[in-house]
Amino acid sequence: MTELKELNDLYGINIPEDAKQVAKEAEKNQNIEQNPLDEHMFDGVSELMDITRQVAEEAKKLKQFVRDTDSLLKNPNIEQNPLDRHMFDSVSDLKGINIPKELQHEPKVFKGEAPRDVRIPDEYEVVGSNAYCGDNSIGTVSMGNGIFVIRDGAFADCKNLKAVDMGDSVIEIDSSAFSGCKKLEAVYLSKNLRDINMNAFRNCSALEYMYLPENLTSIAAGAFANCTSLEKIVIPESVNYLGIGAFADCKNLKEIDIPDALLAKMERDPAANIANVFKGTQLPIKKMQAHARAYEAEHRAAVARGPKNRDAEIEL
Repeated sequence: MTELKELNDLYGINIPEDAKQVAKEAEKNQNIEQNPLDEHMFDGVSELMDITRQVAEEAKKLKQFVRDTDSLLKNPNIEQNPLDRHMFDSVSDLKGINIPKELQHEPKVFKGEAPRDVRIPDEYEVVGSNAYCGDNSIGTVSMGNGIFVIRDGAFADCKNLKAVDMGDSVIEIDSSAFSGCKKLEAVYLSKNLRDINMNAFRNCSALEYMYLPENLTSIAAGAFANCTSLEKIVIPESVNYLGIGAFADCKNLKEIDIPDALLAKMERDPAANIANVFKGTQLPIKKMQAHARAYEAEHRAAVARGPKNRDAEIEL
């Protein structure tokens, strides 16, 4: 195989569908048990603009593509991920890459520079754990309407990530999925989102506002902790749980719209109470606590009077 390390002006490469062997280590075998792309073959290729890799029907016969298989997820047709996780290290000016839809999980293949705009197609169902963790070149992320879960740490510590559009199919954001994305300004959540898990957006210090969808039911501990630019939040009526420190240390948070029933429920919780959930904010904690107690007292009195003597029954 001709080495590519010295081709500093390479702008594109197309690997033909009937290619049986690319890596110099690959042995002649109809099932190609070696990596078809040498993990270091693009080292030093500084101006590579685009790579499109066509996956042929023959790919179903392939047994193994990579060496570090313990970090990869299995596919019904391809037993191991055909993208080596280090194959694009040192490719500093890569502008785009098309990943074949046959891969059902998003691979982690970029350690250094990567596409500025990450577009995840509809065929994907899951963004895997730590899939893009620490990729500082990603500026925006847009997801197709097949994604239903964003796993833990998927986009954590992407220091230059500024905007995320989740589409409308995501129902759960796992722990620390976007934690440490310090330039994240805009997040468009799925209208079907139900759960935001622990530390999901922790330390997203540029996030000024977050619209929470009407189907959301829970915001776990530390989910928005230390989002220091957050000034206002509206909690939908559908939310029935806020975890400890969910909005802790959001030092500029001074306005909140929260259902009375949820506020009263929080005040009864010895751990995830109003003071602990909103610790370190500018919110009027004592006033919120007093309002919660007054609401609950009124509710209990209404229940004692019976349904005929109150306009509406509110279930805590």
